[in-house]
Parts: sequence; structure tokens; C-alpha cells
Amino acid sequence: MKTHAELSLYFFLPIYAIRPGPEILLWMQSAVVALGALPVYWLAARRLSKIASLLLAFAYLLFPAIHSGNFYDFHFQPLASTTILWCFYFLDTRRDILFTLFFIVALGCREDTSISLAVAGFLMVCAGYRPRVGIVVAAISSLYFFVMKFLIMPHFGSWWFADMYKDLVPEGGGGFFGVINTLFTNPVYALDTLLTREKVLHVLKIFLPLAFLPLRRVKLWFGFVPAILGTILTTGYHPTTDTTFQYIYYWVPFIFVFTIVVLERLSRERSHHTFVAAMVALAFSTFASSYHWGVVFQHENFAAAWGRINLDPLSKGEWQTLGDLRILGKKIPPKATVSMSENEVPHFSTRPTIFTLRLSGANGADYVLFNKDSGDMGAKQGREAQNSGNYNVVEERGKFVLLKRVGLP
Repeated sequence: MKTHAELSLYFFLPIYAIRPGPEILLWMQSAVVALGALPVYWLAARRLSKIASLLLAFAYLLFPAIHSGNFYDFHFQPLASTTILWCFYFLDTRRDILFTLFFIVALGCREDTSISLAVAGFLMVCAGYRPRVGIVVAAISSLYFFVMKFLIMPHFGSWWFADMYKDLVPEGGGGFFGVINTLFTNPVYALDTLLTREKVLHVLKIFLPLAFLPLRRVKLWFGFVPAILGTILTTGYHPTTDTTFQYIYYWVPFIFVFTIVVLERLSRERSHHTFVAAMVALAFSTFASSYHWGVVFQHENFAAAWGRINLDPLSKGEWQTLGDLRILGKKIPPKATVSMSENEVPHFSTRPTIFTLRLSGANGADYVLFNKDSGDMGAKQGREAQNSGNYNVVEERGKFVLLKRVGLP
């Protein structure tokens, strides 16, 4: 709760219980993201031809940034994105009970998901599309965000995420309210922080695969506010303006729904040739972008988060490293507390109490396990614990060192 209010994890616990571990989280995330193609197809099929709807579904599945964001750990933004798409579909088909269920799950994915839902409700009211429902959605979502972000979460402590907007916080602080104050009182300065090369390229890479179709209706641009707040409005934090991180999912539900809206309008108000030209441009942009940046057609240039993803089978040496890690892990009693280097933590995430050396140091844990090559991600802190006199070396095996707190039986 100090970092994010991800209460919907309780909805996914039954799936996690099938086989607890990091693998099931990644499989579940991939499955949920892929299921987002269904509401995209069905929403489009209610307005466009089956061929056009299939193309949009494939555009979703081939969207390069969706691939990259999915490959970077387990996060709730991908789950929220798909859940919001299902909310749109159930709203459109007037299945209010299912909408309510998915609305609750979406709210619980993260506290900032409520901003996306509030904006969606506001757009419904402005468009005259089920305005009463839109008012309820906007009101509940706004209230949830305010209560969760400013009343409940502060009781659990502060976190560094507010620093992502540090260049917009006026002298003397003010937190998020200070950011809002800067936006309204000094818009020229705020715009200057937005118009950087990195952020412009970020936006171009988001809209290029969809042939910039979501931008054709200016009235829809307000729907991009949640994504702007979560990505390009930030300052000095690279991941939020890189399409290879999970933050891309702030954009996904809106850009695909808006693409459907634009195509429907083209099919009704323009000539058939204009509509066909838009679909051809969409198909070309989708396949070209996916070929260069996606994971389906090529693996050489595919990147997620901090670098290229190696999709080759594990080598003999990698299997040996994994085996060494598992052997040392078995030497740690099941109920003992342990602090580990960054990349090793997920392998033991089912333990009752586990810390990350990068963030917490040894933290008085019963055991410390670190990769000697992990640098600031754990090796540095692990060596400090080893040299402190509070820990003894249990075993060094391959790349790993296992320490045990002095005095433990």
C-alpha cells in the first residue's frame, strides 16, 4: 500500500495457488494480455466488417509495445489494461452486472487505474453515450482515487514515485498538488518539459503501429490524459517514456477503442475508398512496426525494459547457474527470513519473508544470498553484510554466495 494499491491481487490468488511461483505470474499476465484481443474484436465487430475487426484484433496482438511491456516482470498495468477493455465491451453490450464486476477488478489493479476509468466516464457524458452510467463511473472512480491516494495510502508511508514529477514540483514542495499547480500557473514551462526528443519519439512509437488513426478525432484526445499523466508528464524517469516498459499499458485501452471509433466514422461519413485506404495503412503500419520492434516476426532486435531479451533456450552454463541457485536455496530453512540480490528474488518469491538487497540491504535477515556479479543490485550490499561481522559464509557456489546470520543455530 505504500507504493501502490493493488488490491485486485486477491482476485488472481486462486490462479496463483495452482502452482505458486514467479512462472505462474508471467503465464497469467501473458494470458490476460492476450485476452484483450477479444473485446477489441467484439467491439469492432459491432461497428465494422469482420475482416476489419480481425485486422484490429491482430493489430492488438502484434502491437510491439504490448510485447515489451509483457516481458518485463509481472505488473498490474497490463492486467488493468485488459480489464478496462472488457469494461468497455460490457458497457457497449449493456451487460451491467459483468461490467460492475470488471469495473471493481479494474479499480483494484492500481490506484491510478481509477483515473482512466474517471476519464472514460467523463467522455461518456460528453458524448451522450449512456450519460447516467458515465456520471456514476466518473464519480466513483474519482472518489476512489482521492480516498486511496490522499487518505489511505499515506498512512503506510511515502515512496519515491512522487519524484517522477520532481521538475514540476514548485519550490517548497506540495507533492501532486504542487504538480497540478505548476500545470495551471506555468503551462509554458510544463509544455517545455513535454517537448523533449525522448517523449516525442515515445508518442510516435505508440501511434505509428495504428497509422495514427486514434489522433484523427481531436474530441477524443482527452482520453489520453491518464496516459499522459503516467508517462510523458513525468520528468527525469526514463522507464515511463520508453515503450519497452509496463507504463505503455496506460495508452493501450484508449488507443484501440479510439481506433474503432475513428474507423466507424470513416465507414459512415467518407467514401469506401477512404475507409479501405485507412485499413491498408493500418495493416502496413502494424506489420512493419511489429517486424522491427515486436517479438513475433523476429527476435534479434526485440527489447523489454533494460535491454534485448534472449529468447534462445537456456544454455548448459545457464542451467548450471540455475541449479547452483536452487541448491543454495534449499539450504535456507522454509521459515527463515532472507535478503537476496535483485534477479534472484523472484525465484524464491513464495517464501513468507524475503527482502531485496538493493532496497533493504541485509535488513537483519537470517540469511543473505547474492550473485557476485550483480553489483549495486545486490553484490555490493551482500559484501557489506559479509564484512560487517554479522554474517558467516555458508557456501560459495558458482556465481552465488550464501551467508548466515551469526548466532543462528
